[in-house]
Amino acid sequence: MLLFLLVLFAPACLAELALSEFHFHSYEDSPPLAVRPLFQAGENVNLSFRIIGFQAVGDEPKMHVRYQIEVRDPAGRPVAPPKSGEVKAQIAPEDKEWMPKIRHGFQVPGAPQAGEYKVLVRVSDKLGKKDAEQEFAFEVESPYHSAPEGLKLTNFHFLRGENGPEAVGGSFQPGDMVWGRFEMTGYKFAAKNRYKISYGVELRDLEGKVLFREPKAAAESEASFYPKLYVSGLLSLSLDKTIKPSRYTLVVFLRDEIGDQQIDSEHPFRVE
Repeated sequence: MLLFLLVLFAPACLAELALSEFHFHSYEDSPPLAVRPLFQAGENVNLSFRIIGFQAVGDEPKMHVRYQIEVRDPAGRPVAPPKSGEVKAQIAPEDKEWMPKIRHGFQVPGAPQAGEYKVLVRVSDKLGKKDAEQEFAFEVESPYHSAPEGLKLTNFHFLRGENGPEAVGGSFQPGDMVWGRFEMTGYKFAAKNRYKISYGVELRDLEGKVLFREPKAAAESEASFYPKLYVSGLLSLSLDKTIKPSRYTLVVFLRDEIGDQQIDSEHPFRVE
């Protein structure tokens, strides 16, 4: 019987420890996605793989493997805490072709860097004294392909309501509510990737006279495992019904409290 078991498990002893059947999924156990799938900000990513080539030892053969999964962005920053686990099992003769299947899920950050992300899987056969690692790639779509240097206000759009539509050409009527949506980036981080930014707003007429000013319209601060590379901002301003038709400028004062940076961003519009 002992000879039979040694022959039965010889291929597992001789095979190289490796990963097999690695797949990305939209959700757990869904059909496999493309070899290099594309994910969006905030989207859930699921993956699965099998471990092969481990050694089962003993008169009643047992196996013991450990694994660790890391996910990193194009700059090498970890996307989520590493996932570690292990599989211990007794292998019956009828299960000689059994391979443990590992499943793992994580979320793409809400404000990620665009580009190629890497999944690094390390496995260790504790009884066979062998280690292996393998890397897999996927793509993330985002407006930002790198972390900007210096505080910036980008993608400003005038809107006709909190949720749109866009005010094409930046044209409004007296008494309208003027909405503006934008993104803030390039701020500095403190411990635990905490940022702290604030912004104010000012309305100027064609001659530069200040008609309205709110020095601190809103403030944003948050800590997270992955650095939030950009933050969305929203502001609104009610036009007086007696305001005369002309060109006006909405000025946003953006301040990075941690990095001690401040910029002014001007956005002209018309009242007709």
